[in-house]
Amino acid sequence: MAITEADLEECASEPIHLIGAVRPTGCIFAVTGPELRVVSASRNVRELLDRDVDDVLGRPLRELVAKRCGAELAADVEALGAAPSRLLRRYEWSPGRVAATFLHREIETQRVILEVGLAPDPVSELTDRFHAQIDVHDFDAAADLSRLMDLTARRIRNLTGYDRVMVYRFQDDGSGHVAAEAKRADLGSFLGLHYPAADIPEQARRLFVLNRVRVIEDIDYTAEPVVGEPLDLSGSMYRAVSPIHLRYLKNMGVRSSLAISLVRGDALWGLVACHHETPRAVPPSLVSLTHLLSQMLSVLAERQERIEQTEIASRCRRRMQAVVEGLTPGDGLFSTLSEQLDALMAVPSASGFALVEGRQIRTTGTVPPEALIASIASWLTSERRPLFWTRSLSRDYPPAASHRDSAAGLAALRLDPAGTSWALWFRRESVATVTWAGDPDEELTRGPDGRLMPRGSFEAWRAETRGKSDAWDEGELAALAPLKHLAAQSMQVPLAAATHLLGAATDPVIILDRAGTIVDWNAALDLHLPSRFARQAPIDDGLELPAAVPTTQLLDAALRGDVWVGEARVRDESERVFEAALVPVAAGEEAPEQVALVLRDVSERKQLEAQLQHAQRMEAIGQLTGGLAHNFNNLLAVMMGSADLALQEVGPDHPAAQDIEAILNTCDDAAKIVRDLMAFARREPVSESHADAVRCVRKTARLLRRTLPSRIALRLEVPDDDVLLVGVGAHQLEQVVMNLAINARDAIGEEGQITLRVFTTYLDGERARTRSLAAGTYVTLEVIDTGSGIPESLTDRIFDPFFTTKSETGGTGLGLSSCYGIASQHGGCITVRSTEGRGSVFSVMLPVPDSEPAGRGGDVTATHPGDRLLVVDDEPQVRGMIARLLRREGYEVLEAEDGLEALEKLEAGETIDAMITDQVMPGMSGVELAQRVREQRPELPILLVSGHTFEWPRAELRLPLLRKPFDASQLRRALAELESGVVESGE
Repeated sequence: MAITEADLEECASEPIHLIGAVRPTGCIFAVTGPELRVVSASRNVRELLDRDVDDVLGRPLRELVAKRCGAELAADVEALGAAPSRLLRRYEWSPGRVAATFLHREIETQRVILEVGLAPDPVSELTDRFHAQIDVHDFDAAADLSRLMDLTARRIRNLTGYDRVMVYRFQDDGSGHVAAEAKRADLGSFLGLHYPAADIPEQARRLFVLNRVRVIEDIDYTAEPVVGEPLDLSGSMYRAVSPIHLRYLKNMGVRSSLAISLVRGDALWGLVACHHETPRAVPPSLVSLTHLLSQMLSVLAERQERIEQTEIASRCRRRMQAVVEGLTPGDGLFSTLSEQLDALMAVPSASGFALVEGRQIRTTGTVPPEALIASIASWLTSERRPLFWTRSLSRDYPPAASHRDSAAGLAALRLDPAGTSWALWFRRESVATVTWAGDPDEELTRGPDGRLMPRGSFEAWRAETRGKSDAWDEGELAALAPLKHLAAQSMQVPLAAATHLLGAATDPVIILDRAGTIVDWNAALDLHLPSRFARQAPIDDGLELPAAVPTTQLLDAALRGDVWVGEARVRDESERVFEAALVPVAAGEEAPEQVALVLRDVSERKQLEAQLQHAQRMEAIGQLTGGLAHNFNNLLAVMMGSADLALQEVGPDHPAAQDIEAILNTCDDAAKIVRDLMAFARREPVSESHADAVRCVRKTARLLRRTLPSRIALRLEVPDDDVLLVGVGAHQLEQVVMNLAINARDAIGEEGQITLRVFTTYLDGERARTRSLAAGTYVTLEVIDTGSGIPESLTDRIFDPFFTTKSETGGTGLGLSSCYGIASQHGGCITVRSTEGRGSVFSVMLPVPDSEPAGRGGDVTATHPGDRLLVVDDEPQVRGMIARLLRREGYEVLEAEDGLEALEKLEAGETIDAMITDQVMPGMSGVELAQRVREQRPELPILLVSGHTFEWPRAELRLPLLRKPFDASQLRRALAELESGVVESGE
């Protein structure tokens, strides 16, 4: 049965970190809170605690273990850092039962996970063997990367005793090959074999980075399910293994394995894969030692690779330096470099080189036809990349496919801002025979249970790779920088020979005499400004040179050698702006009598600059508005709180009650005005980190149905009961849906239909790269209309800021660009498909968060009347008002005027059950104070209040936010909900 792309996506999207089971060689607990209450445990916990798992769940750990063990566990949990930190300890779980235990935190929730080995752990023997085989000095002395990997394979086999140890190195495309091997003498060799990228899917690579050692003691194990709350087992040492991978090992004839990650930066660089034909246990102490070994080898491999890259870079730099020193002054950079073509080709070890300037091309070595070179230069100019390189030019530029013998690879350096001059290095095709471990294109099948089956053969399969050159090294590309510097210097005087380029110049050039009369012009002038000028006519008749002196004086100065550069405008067409330069025209040995006026149309740039200035002005207004909002909200907070207290004091039947209620209502109105001002400046705080896309679309649809004209039907295609979370706040997601829906409404003429559709999509590595996204699961939101469609010429510009096809009163040109910004800032993208006359489809893809929004980090205790609260605010009136409201509710209150005083009270041992702090304070902000307090009291509930706008780090600190102004009921709700981290907006 042939496997479709959807089947491959199924394999790549297998949630192996949420497998929900462990291998039987260890058991697992997840605990939370100061009591270390068990929320999850594997079923085989009975082997350790002699209790069924149902009897373990929900109990504090201290009730399940020996007293000394409980105290040691609590102390180690307190010292445990955030993920991916881990500890290895040995506890006496019960009298006479000592077991090695790994402690680490769950990646997202930071719950503590305890993993206990159920097999013996000969610590001293393993430690001695490790020191005997792993001598850092031996590894450090390895002369090159190849010898380092060979030493690694031999020493790790001696240490672990596996039948075969391979060092596997990844390529840029995700495939890899066995770079070193140590094995049992009677086994066949895998050295040099290549493996396709699909053998280790992307999500498996991520786990190898997070957890650097993975053990499978026996592929025929029976998994032990984890009972209780679901656990992310990304960092687990005893995590069960994907059935697909177990089958893969079985097909290789492997019964047990050990994998040690080699990591560079945050990416998987390679693996040390250890295979054995029979079951083989790996004690916890050996796992811990190999984890340290992974870190050491990763550092050494990266260092050795950098040394080799540095050697390449130094060699290339020396070659480029020789080129620069060999240059002789000439008529221009093109002519000068043309004398050094062979030397330039040798800098990055290319097989051919071409120098392009306009229509002029100079070549050396093996290069494609000049017509293709010119076409490549034009394509590069349109791509707007100053430096471009590829080892498969035909993939990026298909017209080059028939010239792989001369142009399989390309490195290109732009030599001028306009992109008319290029230095092009070509590499011919490097045909290589690759030996694969089995046929990489072997058709996959499904087993009786419906699961995908990995390939079953690993016999050597030779295939020829074509269409690619040798890869360009980072050092080779870096060595090209001096040439870019030379080009920049040469552009400082490019107009001295303007008259010689009159026919070839792409910018308009007008030749003037010393009186300012037009003598001649080039074809580009007719293209840009047709029928605007006449020969023998004064230049001032058609062009305004806004200088402080008459044109004739500018011309005289130019003839003396003083080049003038400024702006010029076409008469009666003020929106057209040109950058202008007046330079003398060379006339042999005689003094120049003519001047070249070179023009470049910068109208669009000027418009963008004006729009940018407007945007900056709006940003300044927004900052001012935010500051004013803070001050107004502080005033309103005092007024609202004091009025609320007064109303409670006098009661609803008092003659003044009606007046006090009027004050409260007026405060509400004033608060709404402040929020409107903040929304105008687009500075309203966004407090949410997750939203349900289905709920947001339904909510927006209800509003649209009330506002859309009856001639436009609205159709909804969303899952009935699903919750599709995305990592975007509901307010922003609703803004995206509304903007796109309004755009669709405006595109529909007499009648039509708008469809809102929500569904999930998985993007593998290749599909994700084409959208500049990370591989993973995305929620796709589509807004489909049956309107007029978008002309193809405009689709590349519709997301540009300020671009609009509507009338001056119909749009700001920021609706689609804001949608684009929201999607991009949250790791997603927005695309459009459109056909004129038939309508458009706007697709927004947003990543699914790794977990649902979490509450506060760790367990906290909700506040109750009678508790002692610390109120921190630098405004005495605001601080006093909050204190009075709290005392009215029955709380005991301490006050501090800034963060330093608050810390002093905490360090002095004051009993404090919760803290309420303002955000904007002198010396230390509320967020900074919260960070300092969390270092001392991680369990302390903290409520942040603010009337200002700022970047709210809810994800990092789990800080609930109460916005000023607020009344007593809103403060009461915020305190009641403080345990769950719910945000009270104050609106």
